Amino acid sequence: MGTRVGEITDRSAIIWTRISAAPVRNNEGNLIPGRTQDYPSKQLPKANVPVGQLEGACPGAPGRVRLRYGTKVDLSDSQTTDWMDVSEASDFIHQFALDGLKQGTNHYYESETSSVDGKPHSTFRGEFVTAPAASAPGNFSFCVMTCQGYPDRGHPDGHSIYPAMLAMKPAFACLTGDLVYYDNDMPRATSPELAITGNGCSACPGSFSSTATSEPTG
Repeated sequence: MGTRVGEITDRSAIIWTRISAAPVRNNEGNLIPGRTQDYPSKQLPKANVPVGQLEGACPGAPGRVRLRYGTKVDLSDSQTTDWMDVSEASDFIHQFALDGLKQGTNHYYESETSSVDGKPHSTFRGEFVTAPAASAPGNFSFCVMTCQGYPDRGHPDGHSIYPAMLAMKPAFACLTGDLVYYDNDMPRATSPELAITGNGCSACPGSFSSTATSEPTG
């Protein structure tokens, strides 16, 4: 299970959720190293195992998801969304559009997921801050990143830049494109399945939230 938060205004936000088949990505899978330039022309390696068996793969799973959210850390003032079904047709993703939020305020949320038959999974918590009113000037910092390569990860779970960015407590982050090179790093994403699952960073549980901090709680 993973979440991201984006499109934050002074009164609204969108929380992206995805149910994954496993609590962590496949760290022991089949590794295809290198980049396009590391191989002779037209001799690029291809994935010879199912995508889910590749190193870094994070297949999704069907189920249901809902959110609790509020302005108190313990969510004692929370509102709760309806349960939403996710399936392969949506890449096991649902986006919750939240409205009527408080301006310039910390908001906390907890995603709850279950299997199709209602068996509970673990929960996942995070937080974000809404923008101040347009008429209220203020000071804030933000981060910008672009152009990262999967082979350049600073540690097995991802890029060291993200913990460093979070430590700066930015109001938000701008992820400006080429978050992971699908046409250069191996294996090349030549199918929707490889693009979604095969290059690890795109759908990892607990991946960096562009405008939030998140952590699993179960």
